[in-house]
Amino acid sequence: MAQAVPIFVAIRAKDFASKTFRIVAASARKFAAGLRRIGAGVRKLIPRFTALRVAAVSALAFLDIKTFAAFEKGIAAVATLTDDAAAAFPTFAAAADKAMLLTGASIGDTTKALFDLVSAQVASVDSTDVLTQAGKLAVAGNATVAASTQGLVSIIKAYSLSAKDAERVSDALFQAQKLGITTVGALSSNIGKLSPIARQAGIGFEEMLAAVSALTAVTGLTTEEAITALRQAISAAIRPTEESAKVVAKLGIQWDAAKLKADGLLGLIVQLSKKGIKPSVEEMAALGGSVRGFVGLAGLAVDKAKSV
Repeated sequence: MAQAVPIFVAIRAKDFASKTFRIVAASARKFAAGLRRIGAGVRKLIPRFTALRVAAVSALAFLDIKTFAAFEKGIAAVATLTDDAAAAFPTFAAAADKAMLLTGASIGDTTKALFDLVSAQVASVDSTDVLTQAGKLAVAGNATVAASTQGLVSIIKAYSLSAKDAERVSDALFQAQKLGITTVGALSSNIGKLSPIARQAGIGFEEMLAAVSALTAVTGLTTEEAITALRQAISAAIRPTEESAKVVAKLGIQWDAAKLKADGLLGLIVQLSKKGIKPSVEEMAALGGSVRGFVGLAGLAVDKAKSV
């Protein structure tokens, strides 16, 4: 009987240990199964990464399988806009990956920007360069990649520029934000309303953006209001009405497309101050396409005076 207790304890200890080992073993099997699933997923992703030609340091490396699938779906939608989707897919995927790594932008934002680029018929090779520049502008201007892309494309297309000019356009947009009370996002979403007629009037995109920026800073107009005012003023100059022609003749000034091309937006309004002319409200409306349009031009003269 003296040895019964140790034997009993030993048996009970063995029973408890067996139960514990079974639990641990079951957990280990689940863990191993999980590793096998992860391994299978990684093995599936490896050839897809290779096919996408992503960079050695890639934003895609941080995506789970579900999110990676969403990325593939977004890029596939872009690729279908081209004549050879299979050939375009790796190029677009690499461009989007680069932009996401640069900006930290979401998949949705990046693929939308790329979709808009290709929809605007920017060549596949060029679109990747523009997307990279849009990514840089988005970071500098605290905007989305999609918004920055919209601004770049609006100006590039209106002025018949190439992808090589994207950096110049980007710099001009950022400078406009820096000097005015506006943002890259606001400029990008509205500049397409002004770019075509500004180009038609012979106004460069740098002057156009500088004018919008100046108006927001001097007159208190919003970005959209400033763009509307300038569009009306330019339209009135290059497409004179019978009423505006009478006002021009009465005031003895030149207010037409030739004057606009020769001296720019500021040149139109400065001639009034040089001659000491103070037009009436009706005359302002005729010359500027509206009172707001004329005030927009006058605002440029005020900004010029402040900078002298």
